[in-house]
Amino acid sequence: MDTKPIESMSKEELLKFIEECRPDGLILTGTDTGFRVNYRSLVEAASDIIFVLDTKGNVIYRNSAWGQIFYYKEEEELGKHFASYIPQLEVKRANTVFNMVVNEGTEITNEIMKTIDRNGKTAYFMINFSPIRDSGGKINGVFGIMRNITDRHLMEKKLRENTRRLEEKVKEQLSQAEELKQIQAINEDIINNVPIGIFSMDPTGIMLSENPALKRFMGHPQNETRIGVNLMQYEGFKDSGLDRAFEEVVEKKKPVTMRNVKYVPI
Repeated sequence: MDTKPIESMSKEELLKFIEECRPDGLILTGTDTGFRVNYRSLVEAASDIIFVLDTKGNVIYRNSAWGQIFYYKEEEELGKHFASYIPQLEVKRANTVFNMVVNEGTEITNEIMKTIDRNGKTAYFMINFSPIRDSGGKINGVFGIMRNITDRHLMEKKLRENTRRLEEKVKEQLSQAEELKQIQAINEDIINNVPIGIFSMDPTGIMLSENPALKRFMGHPQNETRIGVNLMQYEGFKDSGLDRAFEEVVEKKKPVTMRNVKYVPI
């Protein structure tokens, strides 16, 4: 390849240049005759956008896939600066990447950039940039490949957002659980120290909990417990009428109040 500047090359010369940047050809064996890949056809038929920029950043070649994203007429679009195709917020970063390739010969891979498609919608691309050098090694352009990853990018973005919300929800629930634990500790402290007998029963009459004051009222030592005992089996509980009050609570599911109840300790 001679040292002719790429900005002065024709489309055919550019395609030939791209072809020469690739392997000489792919030979498929196992057939009567070898098959040589036509790289010119591959470039034009590729689903990824393939383009060439000169050292000033002007678009001097792009394949047919370009038109699926950016509306263009060939005679109008060639020669426009690449910044014309990206949002203003992305221009500074894009220029930095371009200068790294042109001035430092840096290969850029998997760079994510945002742009606006021909329908005015936001699109995301993964882009690879490579410097184009003449036979003397001088950089005289940039070769780029763009892959549309809009759907994947938006899905990953949504996944990240859902993950963030889930983490916030978990933190909120942990905070609420800690608050509930503190409230329960306060309640237990009150129940254990209040001079009122407090206990709970399941729907069959089995005692589930009792506080120290209840033990004193029921007449048994603090180191003993009636948890697990079915109070409905004790005559003292029945004689006081507490069994009828209990049955009414279970049946009607409403509070029942009894006053001046005579109770015989178990």
